[in-house]
Amino acid sequence: MAATSRPPIRFIVLTDLHLSDRLDTAAHSALQWAIETINTERPDFLAIAGDATTYGTHTSTANLLAALDRLQVPVYFTPGNAELRNRNGLSLLGNRLSPANRHLRLDDLSILLPDTSTGAIPATERQWLDNLSGIDGATRRILITHYPLDALVAESAEWLNQWL
Repeated sequence: MAATSRPPIRFIVLTDLHLSDRLDTAAHSALQWAIETINTERPDFLAIAGDATTYGTHTSTANLLAALDRLQVPVYFTPGNAELRNRNGLSLLGNRLSPANRHLRLDDLSILLPDTSTGAIPATERQWLDNLSGIDGATRRILITHYPLDALVAESAEWLNQWL
């Protein structure tokens, strides 16, 4: 009997957009182009891996969300350090940043977006990752973070390396 072939998982990651409060910037134009491309390509999801705004302001975050409302695919977020510069924008992201909304399961694949916005993996995120890895039963995992492994503080990088 031939093995069943599953379709590949297709996704797009956007990071470090650094959108300002203004709509007449190259970064905002690039986001508009990305949205059109994503709607054409129709990946399974879009992940935004932090620093979507430059200063985390209410206006820049509202502009980001208004642009993303045009997307025809699910969007998942994890914050970056820029979102922490002004907490006003974080309130607009609200529930999108909750642990339940930073995890996606597609077939036997688990996609996790831990919060590394401080340059570390806090204890709450470690517990969340441990809990999910113990109960989700996925045979494959993708981890999407703002800070790459080699840019995390040494202790967090060591922990994550062991977790992986």
